[in-house]
Amino acid sequence: MKIQEISLRTAIAISRDDKVLIIPNHKFIEDNVTNWTHNNTPTLFKLEVSVDYSSDVRFVEKILLDCAKNNDDVLDDDLYYPLIRFSDFGDSALLFTIIFWSNNLLRIEGTKSNLRFDIFKELAKNNIVIPFPQRVIHKANAMSKDE
Repeated sequence: MKIQEISLRTAIAISRDDKVLIIPNHKFIEDNVTNWTHNNTPTLFKLEVSVDYSSDVRFVEKILLDCAKNNDDVLDDDLYYPLIRFSDFGDSALLFTIIFWSNNLLRIEGTKSNLRFDIFKELAKNNIVIPFPQRVIHKANAMSKDE
């Protein structure tokens, strides 16, 4: 949210979805507050992506990096540039994290959504599957009264 005005007892803020909020000033003292725009520098964001275990991890890295670099809201210069981290081996998938910087602080969910659309398209185009969790359940046979 972005603070529009501060008065003696309240502050008026605009949320990411353009809702006007009236916040009692004591909330800023009693609660934790994240100030996204205080230092006026780009902000770091992360986006998680999972792919099938059969995927070529370096090729996935390239696709994710290309998608990030092709997004206008993702910074790509000498100081701020997107990174791809192979985060973990999940239960059902290989887990990647896209780490990027953006000046689009209040509308970052739209940027993330656009990235997801692009990633989904590029992964599908290259036959890379985004898996869904799978569980194997074994049913034990109940013993009959005769046994």
